[in-house]
Amino acid sequence: MKLAFITKRGECVLDLSQIAPSVAGVASADSINHAAGAAGANSAQDLLEAQILQCARESGILSAKNLILFFGGFGSSPTMFSHLLAQNGDFGGDCSGDASKGFGEDFGKDFGVIMCYEYDDINMLCAPPSASNITLAGALESALACIFGAFGAREKSDSSGVLRADSQACKIDSCVLVGFSMGVCVGAKILAQSPSLTARISKAIAINGSNAGIHDTFGIKARIFARTAKHLDIKAFASALFGENLAESKKAESTPEPKNADSENIDSGAQIAKLAQKFRLDSDTSALKKELLCLQEFCASEQNLTFAYDVVIISRQDKIFPPQANSAFFAQTSTAIHYIDAPHFAFSHFKSWGEICAM
Repeated sequence: MKLAFITKRGECVLDLSQIAPSVAGVASADSINHAAGAAGANSAQDLLEAQILQCARESGILSAKNLILFFGGFGSSPTMFSHLLAQNGDFGGDCSGDASKGFGEDFGKDFGVIMCYEYDDINMLCAPPSASNITLAGALESALACIFGAFGAREKSDSSGVLRADSQACKIDSCVLVGFSMGVCVGAKILAQSPSLTARISKAIAINGSNAGIHDTFGIKARIFARTAKHLDIKAFASALFGENLAESKKAESTPEPKNADSENIDSGAQIAKLAQKFRLDSDTSALKKELLCLQEFCASEQNLTFAYDVVIISRQDKIFPPQANSAFFAQTSTAIHYIDAPHFAFSHFKSWGEICAM
């Protein structure tokens, strides 16, 4: 389980499993506190907060005025979404939205992204925030508390060398939740576990996924998901993920772009080829299967089907998460539904996070 702190100025990845060493995926309070003591912290929570602060500083996210809390999908990695970091200093889109939700004209001027991905530990994923165990919900509570400046001022401990949260953290104007694919149901469940996280969200956007995740009516059919987990073909999955664009990319890999090509055209075959490479095609298949099995078990647990996303973006050419199932789920809610002509990986349709935020 990983958190990536991302801004245009830098990126820092926090591996939660390294904070909470586990046996067969189950982390004990003793093992966590042993790791915390070895690092000079008083508890697992101290160690978590110290590492979050360090990542926040290294990435530059403490200078952000606005935040995106992003739950990636299966197999996601931060590099797959790097083109969404606009080059002109802002999102490149109008995120003014509903004033009652805290948006303003400057939403995209100074922003950061916290991305959750590699869902490979069912205990971290399902367990609510806890003082004795590291959980995803608890880690996100601590991360947002740090960035929102809620840790309070503390002095650095010279004796232990452990960084403490300080008053450098700024006040965030807006926090947008974005869930992609299976990240939609993960985000809904995590927020159900943490009212404090829910209270910080200004707007919630779902992309090609529903709260149900794996469901015969409102998600990916259970038998199809189980078959994928058992017989995972990474290249076939990547083909379905990127759709026809992946086939186009094969020609682009061997054909140089003309000199006058628009370098910012993220729909070009060359760009899609790069995105395909950023999917973990060379990853250990067993690690990816472990993530699928974790998500399968997660969806078999109690879900939060009532969490209200403000907007859902549904790709008409989605070959992974059935558009009809997604539409059927959100048709029961007050969520605004937007359809786009794109494959499951809809992010090549957008040039910036701002375009997504403005939907």
